[in-house]
Amino acid sequence: MNLETIDVRHLAERILAFERAIISPTGDPSPAFFIFEKLSPHFITMMGSYGYQQLLERALVLARKEVPWLSKANINRDGLLDGLGEIDPNIAPEDFSEGKVALLTHLLRLLTDIIGEGMTFRLLRDVWPELADNTMNTNQGKTP
Repeated sequence: MNLETIDVRHLAERILAFERAIISPTGDPSPAFFIFEKLSPHFITMMGSYGYQQLLERALVLARKEVPWLSKANINRDGLLDGLGEIDPNIAPEDFSEGKVALLTHLLRLLTDIIGEGMTFRLLRDVWPELADNTMNTNQGKTP
């Protein structure tokens, strides 16, 4: 069963909020996309560096349709985002955050399509063991 876009988006927002609280306890949005660097070793172990690079590249292509300023970003051979220094520094913090949410949402949807919901959540718990199971449950409030 594939997750609905809104469910994955909610999960992406929760993960980013959690990570932002760790990086910047004051709540200021982080200027970097550190979260993808944190994910990369886990993904590379599972699918190889080329596989992860291709997955992240596809997620970036999809996210660019929603967040045009992401067109300046690209994925390097190490599976990391490049080109963020070329992004307009006057982008509103909420627009910058939207780019991170869109990119993570698409990455999680693609991953879920490839390895399934259970494996995706297991991988996320490996990266963020501090997150409670109910944070990972994207079907909160839904009846079966």
